Amino acid sequence: MGYSVKWVVENLGITRDMLRYYEKEKLLPANESRNPTNKYRDYSDEDIERIWGIKLLIGIGFTAKEIYALMNDPDFDFDTAIAQKQSWNGSTMRI
Repeated sequence: MGYSVKWVVENLGITRDMLRYYEKEKLLPANESRNPTNKYRDYSDEDIERIWGIKLLIGIGFTAKEIYALMNDPDFDFDTAIAQKQSWNGSTMRI
């Protein structure tokens, strides 16, 4: 059993339009998230993790094209990407 669009919208704070945008930009696989019975989007645990990661990266300032490139990089490391983005922006994170 997967997660419905409604569940994602209500629990992750992502709009339906943003989900469509993520699919359009190939950040989420459009066909793999469809339920074969009714064609509704049905997200797996892996999809939920990916959506959350995309949301975080966009919040940090990454563009959809940058995220696509990162996700298709076999050497991608989330922490390294964030640190590099911070250094590109000339900012430092304070806790």
